[in-house]
Amino acid sequence: MALMEVNFFSKALMRPVTMNVILPADKVFFGEETEEENKPFKTLYLLHGVMGNYTDWVTGTCIKRWAEEKNLAVVMPSGANMFYMDHPNANENYSEFIGKELVKITRRMFPLSHKKEDTFIAGLSMGGYGAIRNGLKYHDTFGYIAGLSSAMILEKMGTADDSSPMFFEKKSFLESVFGDLSRIKDCEINPEWIAENMPCIIEAWEPGVAGGQALAEILYGKVNPSGKLPITIPRSTGQIQCMYNHKFTNHWFPYATGNSLPLYEFGYGLSYTTYKYDNLKLSEAAITPDKSVEVTIDVTNTGKMDGEETVQLYIRDEYSSATRPVKELKDFARIPLKAGETKQVSFTLTPEMLSYYDADMHYGVEKGTFKIMVGASSRDTDLQSVILTVK
Repeated sequence: MALMEVNFFSKALMRPVTMNVILPADKVFFGEETEEENKPFKTLYLLHGVMGNYTDWVTGTCIKRWAEEKNLAVVMPSGANMFYMDHPNANENYSEFIGKELVKITRRMFPLSHKKEDTFIAGLSMGGYGAIRNGLKYHDTFGYIAGLSSAMILEKMGTADDSSPMFFEKKSFLESVFGDLSRIKDCEINPEWIAENMPCIIEAWEPGVAGGQALAEILYGKVNPSGKLPITIPRSTGQIQCMYNHKFTNHWFPYATGNSLPLYEFGYGLSYTTYKYDNLKLSEAAITPDKSVEVTIDVTNTGKMDGEETVQLYIRDEYSSATRPVKELKDFARIPLKAGETKQVSFTLTPEMLSYYDADMHYGVEKGTFKIMVGASSRDTDLQSVILTVK
């Protein structure tokens, strides 16, 4: 493995720059070298965080060992503290430097693959922001993007001043990087703006070897997406208690600056069609603690495309002797619906689903009232509700 410190003149930055490059070109092979071993290297462009430089990844991680194990070239440039964005008035065009010039010049210098699927970009903190922003901006170049603890939360910028002891929280520094801070909230570098203005965001998690084909079929409309979030996605790190099933007490309140609602609720998910929920009913309005009750609701595909909907059943114990969550998911059903079709969805709400451990650690159903909620997600506006009495 070769570790090289490279200096060259950058036209995008109009000055000399330095980078570290890892090239596993001197690996020892026992036996004959294969055709695979002689191919151009897959390449990772790896960006450091704020107050860092091109040496960070080499001195602070095992990147050399990982690169050799994966037979991967790694390019680590310096990004100053400019969040890898263009600042043409100061001849500091870091976005152009990362997304175009650096790729072009390293491919000239080293035997790197020119294929998009072999070219990756990643970074930590400020570098994570730079990787995500420039990976998307230069999507014809980078096939994969990774952001590690990315500095993507910008909600405090609108109220920033110069009193902070940390330079990167000062208003003067933030304005030098992002420009007029009053415009941050309503522009494409704000994740909340993206969430509110983009038609959709695909969260693919780890889809496996067939993931590319699956995503292509969704993007081109061959398959109607029907996934639902198994987690709550907060607006910012300030939302410590951002979960759908939090306890309801006089002392609970949303720990958040600004909007206290989550960015995306538990159970939320989009489709190429729309659904309507109607006629929520219980087979009995009042039962004894040992009885079950049937919950039914009509679901209609009101759009023009066939789809599948995940209908979710939540409960809330209105008056319990020990605190219980404000919502508890108890059942769900995934149903196929053709365009214009209506189906009745039925759930059996059993005593087990209503039971919990009380203050004396007795497990069972307490008498009282339960709010039964059915809908498309845990979001209140997506739910219909009825009251069940346990006598």
